[in-house]
Parts: sequence; C-alpha cells; structure tokens
Amino acid sequence: MSSADDGPIAPELNPALVERIAHRVLLRLVSDSRGDDFQLLTVAQVARRLQVHSSWVYANARQLGALRLGTGPKAPLRFDPRRVALAVGDPSLPAAGPSSARRRPEPPALRRLPSLPTPARGHQSAASTGPSTGAAETRCGRRPTGQVRKTWRKRDEQWRFALRIWWQGERVWVPLGLEADGWNDYRAKLELENVTREIAAGVWRPPTPQPLDPGDRNPIFREFATFWLDEKQPDLERSTYDDYRNLLTNHVLPAFHDKRLSEINYEAINAYRTARLREGARRKRASEAGVPLHGRPGRPLRPFGARQVNASVRLLAQILDRAVRSERFDLEHHRARERELKVKREKPVYRRFLEVDELLDVLDAALEIDQRSSPETLELGKTVRHLREIERLPWTRIAATIGRAESTTIWLSRQTAGGRRARRAMIATLGLSGLRAHEVADLRRRHLDFTHGRIVIADGKTYGSVREVHMSPFLREELLVYVAEVGQTGADELVFPTRRGTPHSRQNLNRRVLAPAVARATQARATRGDAVLPPAITPHTLRRTFVTLSAQAGRSPSWIQAQIGHADMTTMQRYYMQASHSETQPRMKRLVEYVLDEAGMTNQAHAPTGEARQTLLLPDDPAAPGI
Repeated sequence: MSSADDGPIAPELNPALVERIAHRVLLRLVSDSRGDDFQLLTVAQVARRLQVHSSWVYANARQLGALRLGTGPKAPLRFDPRRVALAVGDPSLPAAGPSSARRRPEPPALRRLPSLPTPARGHQSAASTGPSTGAAETRCGRRPTGQVRKTWRKRDEQWRFALRIWWQGERVWVPLGLEADGWNDYRAKLELENVTREIAAGVWRPPTPQPLDPGDRNPIFREFATFWLDEKQPDLERSTYDDYRNLLTNHVLPAFHDKRLSEINYEAINAYRTARLREGARRKRASEAGVPLHGRPGRPLRPFGARQVNASVRLLAQILDRAVRSERFDLEHHRARERELKVKREKPVYRRFLEVDELLDVLDAALEIDQRSSPETLELGKTVRHLREIERLPWTRIAATIGRAESTTIWLSRQTAGGRRARRAMIATLGLSGLRAHEVADLRRRHLDFTHGRIVIADGKTYGSVREVHMSPFLREELLVYVAEVGQTGADELVFPTRRGTPHSRQNLNRRVLAPAVARATQARATRGDAVLPPAITPHTLRRTFVTLSAQAGRSPSWIQAQIGHADMTTMQRYYMQASHSETQPRMKRLVEYVLDEAGMTNQAHAPTGEARQTLLLPDDPAAPGI
C-alpha cells in the first residue's frame, strides 16, 4: 500500500471537489498511452494530494462519475477530463484545500492537448522545448522556442516559475507564479506549449509591465521609460515602436537606467551625449581598420553617428515631457531640448540617387547573380549547342574545338539563361516604382495588377501610402517574367519570399539582395572604365532614383508625389527630387524613356546591356534616330 496510508482520514468531501483536485494532479502526469478519453491516476497520488487514507479513495471513488477504479494493489483511477472540466467551471464549488486562497482559478474549460515531452530528470531549472512543427512552419521562419525557468525562493521555500521565450529576435521573460499559486512543472510546460502556439500564429504579445508605484513621485528612469513605451505602443507604428525600443535598449537605458527622474539634469544629458559621440567614433575607426568591436553575444557592434545620438536625446526629451505634464511626479522641467545638445550632422553624400545607366548596370549584375553562371559560361554553352545541334559534331570533336574535357563540354551544353530572377525583379521594383523597402517585402500576388499595369499598396506607412503605383512596361515585363518562372498562383503568396517563406527585412534587402549586385556592378564599371557608383547605396537610394528619373522623364510633381505616397510635396522636393546633370543629355534621356516611358522599348530581347548600352551613350548625332 502507498505511503499515503498513514495520512489522516478526511471528512466527507464534495465529489466535485475531489474531481477538481484530481484534475490538478493530472497536470503532473503523462497521458494514457492507449490514447482514449481517460488518463491514469494512481490511488496513492490522489490520496496524497487530498491528504486522506487510501481506503477513503477506494470507498468514494466509485461514487464519482468521472473516475473509474481499477483492480490490484496499485489500481489506477481513470480520469475523464471532459466531465471534470464542467465541474471545474462550476462557480458553486467550495475552495480546493487549505491553500486555496493563494491558488489561481483554473480555466473553465480545458481541452485535451497532445502529450508533451517529459522533462529530463534531475534538472531543477526545467527543460526547454518548443512544439513540434511541420514542414509548413519550418518554411515560415524560425520555430518558436522557449524554456521553463524555475527559481528557488528561500524565504518561503517554494519554486517560482517563469518562461523565457524567443520572440521577434529577442528573449522575453514571462513570469508565471509560485507553487502556492498552483504552478508546477507540467502546468508550466503546458503554458509554454500554449505560448509557442500563439507565437507561431502571430497573435502572442508580451505581458504588460507592472504599473508604476502611485506613491513614488520620483521614479527610477528605467521603470518610467518602460511605462512610457508601453503607454505609447497603441499609437505607434510597428517600425516606430521598434526604433524607440532599440534606442532605449542600446543607447539611453545603459546610461540612465538607475537614475531618478530629477537626477537627469543638463550635465547628465551632456555627459551622455559626449560619451555616445566618442563611442560612435571609436566603433567607426575600428570598423574602418578591419577590426570591428564585438558585443557580448559575439556579434560586431555597428557604428553610429550624429543621427542616432540626436534621435536618442529627442526620445529622452519625449519621456521627460510626459513626466513634466503629469501631476503624479515632482519633475517640473528638464533640459533635454536645449539647442546646445544637438549634434551637428555629418556632411551628406554628394549624390543620393543612381543615374539611369548605373541603375541598368545594377540590374544586369543582379541578373548575373541570379543566373549563377557567368556570361562567358553561357556564351560557351551556346557555342557548344550550335556545334552539337546544327553542325552535328561528336562530343570528342567539340571538346577539342573549345579546349575543354568531354564531360565539361556536355555540362556546358546544359547551361542556359534562366532560373529565378528574384534579385533583378526586386531591384527593378525598388528603382522603377518608388516603393519603400517594406512595401516591396510585403507584396502579395494579388497586389500585382498586370491587366491595368499597376501595383496596389493596400497597407502603407501613412494614409497617403495606401495608393496605386503605375507599372511601366519595362517593370511590367520584368515582373511577368519573374512570376512566370517561379509559378506563383496563390493570391496571398508573397511575391519575393525568403527561403523560409517569410518577408524580407529592410536589412536583409540591403545586405543580401542589393549589396552583392552593387558590388558586381561596381567591378563591371571599373573594368569598362566608367565612373564609379555613389557610396552607401541602399533601398532608399533606389526610391530617390525613381523620383529623379521620373522628373527627367517629364512627370509632374503631383504625379510623382502620388506614386511615392508622400502627403507633403515640400518634403519630396527637398529630400528626394535631386537634380541630375545628365537630364539635358539626349542620350541619357533615351535610356530614361527606355525604362519609364510607355513608348519605350518593352521587348527584353533588345534590352541594351553591357557594351551594347554604350552605343546609346555615344556623342549625340542629330541624324540618329531615337529609341
């Protein structure tokens, strides 16, 4: 008989109460391997939990509709979770045991979940796990994972449970509760399963931070900044919220986290400004020397300049403004908006857009990367196919003619222009439509209207960003060829997905899509002796390129403003529409007409590439016909 036989005999208990407590015991057990509606509980486990004699369990179990008694000295009680769920949800039930005042109420209806992996024995800091994901979830990004963390509290000798979750590229701490609240290993594991399912579905949100102490009129900056960011989150766009969070985490909080609001005076802010400028200059020097500094996770620290420092000071001023306006705090004024604290911006790059010939060179370089075969290899393959199919030469003679091995000759015959043109299509969309980087990344197949020649932006950064963008014949042809090659049919499919089926991030578009094409185009232009490309080419550079090229093509400012989704024309003219000295050159205007005009060349077989394009850039001949 079990060790619970020596326990006291309990008085008469409500049968529904017994089922309720038995349900809590179930959270620590493994599901019945036979997979029926009942799960196994031993008599000893129920008796120990109820603090009763085992004979009492035998005598009363037969009166409970949701429990079935087996036979033998260790006979199991079979437990029906569906019937007990109804009993648990009954508000008329009495308290469950002597410690019920500290217990959290169980959910009114608990459905049976798949069996969870059993945590390894001997580890008190609970095992880590994530739900088993199928091929579809594997393609859609990193599998949501997490850990159950246990901390021993000496003052009351019980375990505190929490979850450490991987969410949107960072670790999030989710407190659960104490043993006195009903938490145990199995229940924490169950909560981990539920949270990871929510993350996989994209509906989970981190727990709301604890509110500020109403009696503290001079709180610590870390607590107040967390309160402010949580308060502002519903009014912020996701990108703005991420920027604020990044500035707080990497810049502001390390300097002011333990200071009281009243301690953040002019001297403290000025010292912070000076320290960040020195740190940014140090990172920049190390990066230019080829020895970038590394942070704690081992990743290189990114250099930053005046823009990030000014943005962090402005964010600090917004947070302190909130404290000044409130009657809850003693802060009456702050000095974060002093003009002397603003850092002078670095001199801008001399040109923030690409000329039309430079854009076409980047597109050609992107196509070469997409083909995964060099132009020389493709040309040699064309020669091999001609010798084999037209002149009917044997493989040995063809190999001797081109000076390659016979196996290499056969391989060359299979090399044709084709494959995925995703890189070229993405860069063409960025440079010839004026879309933002995240708009290109979020494009769905239903947003491409080839019938009417337009791209529909249904969810933009601002109200003016919801628009219809004109699709030039050149861009339409590029996208048609790309969509036909990848075979996209679903209306909700991403036009430019990653390998895992997720949208590209802005950094991913810059580093993995655009930067390799720019590097290859720079090398090709250097080989031909052309002018070098401007520095720091990003997806936003291509957005500026579209505005400048559209102005060269004779588009009206109001049309350009509607295409890029700007509410203020002054902003567009000041920051985007930069004058190009080549706009007066007819040979350059012919290239602009080729990529933007309705009457331009739309047949991709006649696209001017490489040296063929140089014909268009020769000195003008008044008698030469236009394109």
